[in-house]
Amino acid sequence: MALPFTEPTTGDPPTGDQAWTCFLSAANFKGPIAYYIPETWSKIGKLFNYPFIYGRGLMPAGMRGGGAMEINTVPRFDSADAKGVVYSKIPKLQFPVDEQGRSLLVQDVVYYSKAALYDAFRLGVMAGRVLRAV
Repeated sequence: MALPFTEPTTGDPPTGDQAWTCFLSAANFKGPIAYYIPETWSKIGKLFNYPFIYGRGLMPAGMRGGGAMEINTVPRFDSADAKGVVYSKIPKLQFPVDEQGRSLLVQDVVYYSKAALYDAFRLGVMAGRVLRAV
């Protein structure tokens, strides 16, 4: 969820007020586990010349209809053919499966609009109220 922890700025690069926050709801924990400050995405926009993310933070439209998976530091083998074309090979990705051959990667994902928490949070901050987590 996007939360307005900071005010937007018009500097170079411009930065929005959306601190993207990951919440979990599990049997043994319920609450926020991580967030990205808006400056992260403004700096990425400037570095890679993605001005469409200026003033917004993370993804302009948010996630739509699915999750994503990132994999860091995967070993690979590179080889060039006789024409100099380089090919890369990475290890086959494998996931544990149940007795029906299925892997469960994401379950019960819930999407919220800004009206769910962002707007109320923003109004509370603008009114000078201290908001408490329930």
